[in-house]
Amino acid sequence: MKLLLILDRVEYPLAPNPRLACRVGEQLALAGHTVDLLELNDGAVPPLPAPWAASHRCLPFADEACMERCLEHGNPGGTPVPVRLLRLAAHPAAALAAVRKLALHRPRRQGTVRRFLESQTGYDWMVAVASPYEGALALARARTGARRAVWCMDPYANDHPNDPTPAREQALWAAMDKIFVTERMYAALEEPGCVLGAFRGKTRVLEFPSLTPPPAVSRAEKADDTLECLFAGSLYPALRTPHFALALFSAMNLPGMRLAFVGPGWENYPADTPAAARKQLGERLRIQGPVTPAEAAARVGAADVLVHLGNDNNDQVPSKLYEYFAAGKPVLALLKRRDDPAREALARWPLACVVYEDEGTGPQVCARVAEFLQTKGRDRLPWQEAERLFWANTPAAVAQALADGLQTEEIQ
Repeated sequence: MKLLLILDRVEYPLAPNPRLACRVGEQLALAGHTVDLLELNDGAVPPLPAPWAASHRCLPFADEACMERCLEHGNPGGTPVPVRLLRLAAHPAAALAAVRKLALHRPRRQGTVRRFLESQTGYDWMVAVASPYEGALALARARTGARRAVWCMDPYANDHPNDPTPAREQALWAAMDKIFVTERMYAALEEPGCVLGAFRGKTRVLEFPSLTPPPAVSRAEKADDTLECLFAGSLYPALRTPHFALALFSAMNLPGMRLAFVGPGWENYPADTPAAARKQLGERLRIQGPVTPAEAAARVGAADVLVHLGNDNNDQVPSKLYEYFAAGKPVLALLKRRDDPAREALARWPLACVVYEDEGTGPQVCARVAEFLQTKGRDRLPWQEAERLFWANTPAAVAQALADGLQTEEIQ
């Protein structure tokens, strides 16, 4: 097959979805398929390394990237809206991008990508990776001889079927010849009232290709003998929050153990959010903002225990969890919901301790977590065990599933 893989890095240049898709693209190329890469980016970050791609074209959208930063991606909270608009006004190109997208509903990215796709010939498939969705929406509207597919690594609407899916997403799915989703989202298509259920026949399951051998870690990357419990990932205002982890480690107050956070999202909270925990833990609480994927991988490799923070919805298992398993380390999972879909994967991992927020931080919970950290905190499982348990999450397995899905017909 000859495929064009469409990746979007405009809003979030360090987001994992494009990198995960590249792992699969490389495996498809190794299997003999011709894979070209179309990368949408902010015009500043270096292109993704993709020597396996037959061709690699980058389309820069610095104006839309600046618009997203000025408007803080439309997130609630944060800087007051008038301040965001003043910031936007200082960047004429970004302001024009906002007019195109928010007032005219014709973002430049969609039009530019659509015209590019319509100029391309000879492809069996064009596959857009979402989210973000602009590349996928451009593909849906493009007049092209290739068949079209969207790989939805992130759900379209939270908590199917309670939230109505916007008509835009229904139109996107209707325009596609194949749709790839996670197992949890595929199951949601059968739930009563799910408006995307009508498209289940052309939908296939693709897991996250997150399971790869961990990089070697030098001793210099672990500065002391303190048992470090690390969360590496993004925080969100309500979806994924640090409060329970801060409260739990403050309640335990264990000497010789450190709670560390690496990644973005602290800007969504008041500056004094970690103040009480810092007063209790002192230097045993460390918070670092965004880092490069390589730096994040190094921190995961150097940590002793990896902290998983559950989402406040039940429609997705974060891809980061399988990276934790790949590292072969103990995982302390702090879950918001009793129906968290990560429970099944965590039950299969021999070095997992699961705590629900509604259990609180009383003596029994603290004792259970402390015993886990003290007895299992430095245990390790070999890469081969993670590969055996979660083979479906290896890039090779996901690439084969994608190729098989593209070559099979719809289920009527």
